[in-house]
Amino acid sequence: MTRRRFSALQDRCRLVRLLIELSARKLSVTEYNLAEKLGHMVGVSGSMTLARGIKTMPVEASQSQRLSCDEVQQYVLDKRARAIRSIQDSFSLNQGDAPTRIPSVAAGVRPEALKTFEPYQRFYITHQMELAVVVKELRVSVRSWVSAASAGLHQLAVLDQTLEESLDGSNRKLFNVIPKLLGHRFKDLANRSELLSHNNTESDEPAWILLFHADMREMLLAELDVRLQPVFGLYEALNEHNC
Repeated sequence: MTRRRFSALQDRCRLVRLLIELSARKLSVTEYNLAEKLGHMVGVSGSMTLARGIKTMPVEASQSQRLSCDEVQQYVLDKRARAIRSIQDSFSLNQGDAPTRIPSVAAGVRPEALKTFEPYQRFYITHQMELAVVVKELRVSVRSWVSAASAGLHQLAVLDQTLEESLDGSNRKLFNVIPKLLGHRFKDLANRSELLSHNNTESDEPAWILLFHADMREMLLAELDVRLQPVFGLYEALNEHNC
């Protein structure tokens, strides 16, 4: 297998760009600029917890199962591909068996409710909860394999676990901003709905709703890769050490 380097920085910039586009003229850049907030995620209490974690790091390598770099990479890519497919399938108006479906009449949502943002907000937050679970499980698995590679990487794995615990609350607050921005985007498109031409005959949905679907899908895909950054980082460390 050809090994690849994960473009975590590029993925983060993608999400930041999308957030800035959504927040333009709607929200305070100082308040909601994710790029700025990413640089201040570790508060005083988080820094103290991190410092304690570093001082108490054990030096023995974990006895977890050891996997090759190729095996770890394939596992990460498979999980990411499955999450991407789940997101994409949920936006299909005819995808009857998707566990999470875009709000529509076909999905059982009342037509009058589709004129408000609430169903779409619930849809997006449900996806966020699913992504959080998937990424957490993946991070735990990769961390265990990294920890088993060497004493040095075991220390990195302990550090990653400490960081995860320290920044969990801050990360939730950051990602909670996204549905708020999407709410403003929904209202903006709804107000301009008469200026947007109707979509083609392949769907009964208005053009502005399909544009909003595309915005949500792009945001979810970008958010997925940002959530995966710690996993990418763990893999890169393993790759540099063993491969």
